[in-house]
Parts: sequence; structure tokens; C-alpha cells
Amino acid sequence: MADSPEAKLMRGLESLDVKISQTLYERVFTRQGPGNVFFLSDRALVVGQFKKKLEDAKKDLEELNRQKQDAV
Repeated sequence: MADSPEAKLMRGLESLDVKISQTLYERVFTRQGPGNVFFLSDRALVVGQFKKKLEDAKKDLEELNRQKQDAV
């Protein structure tokens, strides 16, 4: 049976979340030196905001799935 579009979207969101976390980890722990502190904190803020939106999108999708199941 083929996956529903919602299931495909959820897997894509989860994969993107993992990639963002890995990228942030690599930037924080692989760059050294006083010049990178502001760069890292600035990037971490942007990534943090994006991850929050990503989590909100996941919650919205889960709620839509629940409503869809309730309707059936």
C-alpha cells in the first residue's frame, strides 16, 4: 500500500530536522576561535527559530491526521 501524502510529508520533516541538528552541531563544535562566537550564536538563533517552525508544522500535521482519523 502506498504511503499517504501526510506520511511522506512527516518523514520529510523529520529528515530535515535531523539534518538541521547535525549541521548546527558541526558548526558549533568544529569551528574554533574568538571570531566565530558571534557567527555561531547568530546562526544558532536562526536555526533555532527555523526548528521551532518545523516543530509547529509537525504538530499541525499530527492534528490534521487525528482529525482525518476521527472523521473516518
